[in-house]
Amino acid sequence: MLITITSLKGGVGKSTVALNLAYELSKKGKTLLIDTDPQNSIASFLCVDFRKGFSEVLFDRIDIGDVIIQPFKGNENFYIIPNGLKGLKYVEEYEEFFLHDIFFPVMKQIKSLPFDFILFDTPPRISKQNKELITYSDYFMVVVNPDPASYASFYIFLDFLNKNNLENFFVIINKVEPNEISEEFSLAIQYKIRQKIIGIIPLDNSVVRAEGECQPATKLYTDSPFSLTIKDIVMRFLDLIKR
Repeated sequence: MLITITSLKGGVGKSTVALNLAYELSKKGKTLLIDTDPQNSIASFLCVDFRKGFSEVLFDRIDIGDVIIQPFKGNENFYIIPNGLKGLKYVEEYEEFFLHDIFFPVMKQIKSLPFDFILFDTPPRISKQNKELITYSDYFMVVVNPDPASYASFYIFLDFLNKNNLENFFVIINKVEPNEISEEFSLAIQYKIRQKIIGIIPLDNSVVRAEGECQPATKLYTDSPFSLTIKDIVMRFLDLIKR
């Protein structure tokens, strides 16, 4: 199953959500998280080497199996692929690799990998890259914050989805705080697209603490509000796709 995690705005916690969803899914089946964002957030969060990764697969045609990393000994179900350095160094060229005819053989290779779940973390924007990944994915999840800027960008994203007839998505509202502004925008998002919301994640300092220790919060702080919500999202997601 291919799942893309996306957003239109940076700073919403998309990569953090992607990492923790992937780790929680690894408790259900063999899981691979591929970082397609040149910022290399996933590798940075986990403090692993990202000098070679997904962008090198595209640029240098190296085998994708050569860049798969198992970041935690003892967990045989959780793996990542960093983005690498060439995506950051050659941004425009990197984007061009996601044109359908060029990207198709790479995606064919990805689909042949022996994983139950393959997740893609993506750059926070609408792009050829994200459109291709969303098109190839079985499902995709949109991460949004309950604040004015994120809400405005979310409307743009919904318009993009409608114009491209993309309906196989879920929405995650992240970093919800116990204040009036956060609650009002959270309610506004729910009113707009309630049937697609799969989780509402509270702002939780355990996430920052876990990343400071190079771990997913769902691994290190299993009973934190954030981790419990991620667990609930995974359970709801697996239940919904069975129907």
